[in-house]
Amino acid sequence: MKYQYRSTRRRFLKNTLIAGSMSPLAMRIAQPVLAQNGENIPKVCFMYFPDGVYAPKNADGTTSDSEGEWHPKGNGTPTGAGYAIENNPTLNNMTKVFEPLKQHMTFIQGLDMKLGGGSHQGGAQKVLTGNGKNSLDVALGQVDSIGGSTPIRNINLGAMANFQAGTTDHVHYLNGVSIKPEDDPVAAFNRIYGLSSGGGVSNPDGYDPRRDIISQSFKELQALMGNVIGNDEKIKLETHIDALNDLQKKLDGISVGGNSGGGGGGLCEVSSFNPTNIDTSSPEGIYPPKIHFESNYTDIANLQTDIITRMLGCGMTRIASLQQSHTTSNFRSHHSISHNFSPAWIRSLNYFYGFLVKLVNQMKDTPDGTSNLLDNTLIFCYSCLSDGKLHDHRDMPFFLIGGHNFGFKGNRKIRYDLNAEGDNRGVDHTKLLVSIARYMGHDINKFGTNPVSGELPGLYDA
Repeated sequence: MKYQYRSTRRRFLKNTLIAGSMSPLAMRIAQPVLAQNGENIPKVCFMYFPDGVYAPKNADGTTSDSEGEWHPKGNGTPTGAGYAIENNPTLNNMTKVFEPLKQHMTFIQGLDMKLGGGSHQGGAQKVLTGNGKNSLDVALGQVDSIGGSTPIRNINLGAMANFQAGTTDHVHYLNGVSIKPEDDPVAAFNRIYGLSSGGGVSNPDGYDPRRDIISQSFKELQALMGNVIGNDEKIKLETHIDALNDLQKKLDGISVGGNSGGGGGGLCEVSSFNPTNIDTSSPEGIYPPKIHFESNYTDIANLQTDIITRMLGCGMTRIASLQQSHTTSNFRSHHSISHNFSPAWIRSLNYFYGFLVKLVNQMKDTPDGTSNLLDNTLIFCYSCLSDGKLHDHRDMPFFLIGGHNFGFKGNRKIRYDLNAEGDNRGVDHTKLLVSIARYMGHDINKFGTNPVSGELPGLYDA
């Protein structure tokens, strides 16, 4: 682990200066913004894609690069340390969509999820847990110096992640129990800002206390903007002020469409973050809810990436995740398509990958610390399977994006030797989880139930 983040005395002083002097919502926003003050603070985002890729295997368990369509081509230059590096790799048919982002990406070949159950559900249960009880996002959120350093310890979002999903179809776990991601971006945004305990709720008498909360917080943040603060802080506060201004207008009666009961007007049920005006409310007892309409997926997923960018960029959290669909969902027929290679599988993957491309570009355009949000954020992209037809967990299609301010390089593929751990099964994927944890400042040497320890070598190499 290079460049470990440390809290500073100046950070503590800035927090104490505003403590108790502002309304709870304004302080919730201002405190992390003022605490950062141009510092490079490591953040992490976990991005899940369903049902693996096309990566057929040789008899010894290695991926057949001559047949496969996902892993970038080229064996790379051996380092003598159990892995080889291919700089500027040639992207394959299933990864060509990432060509504009390649300079930020590290593709990883040769990691095996060795313990735990097989197939879709077994992969979902162990990919972030290492076959343990807590997923890495949850574990990092529980660390006071990481998750506890921001108002929100971690945010766990989904896009149709709960549609026809069982308890074994999710990838996030707490004490051995799966956690349902929040599929409704409006409900997620409200809870993040402390405006409600659930989704958007309107008062039948026409008065909504959120109007007063937002109005007061808006004034306090505007006043704070008039003080002597840095440009980086001003940009982050302006982002929140714009969101509150938009929210204030909606609470003042500007309809955002789809309110039940007819007549229109009045307080909108979609009460906060909804620039696309999508109606996420559904009458009680109606299935599926509108957030699970296939026609709404694009808007929902785009809103979730907007929330992740905003929350990481404004210091509300350092840990975010997005689960797109789930292990056996047949959204857009993707599960069925993933059983046999075809151009339709590439098109379907590219649809899911498109939201990642958008997220990366948003992060590149978001000032953060000395550069931008992408340089401070490590995005871990993963699935629950390797090959969607074989339903196996050998040579998983993992890749990393960003994190450049903390030593992560891009535009390369790292291929780990099949017998690097002496069992002819590749390298245990929990070493990658350890590397991500250390990137965030969590000084651990193993994660999960496999006895292997240490980081994944090569990630920081020149």
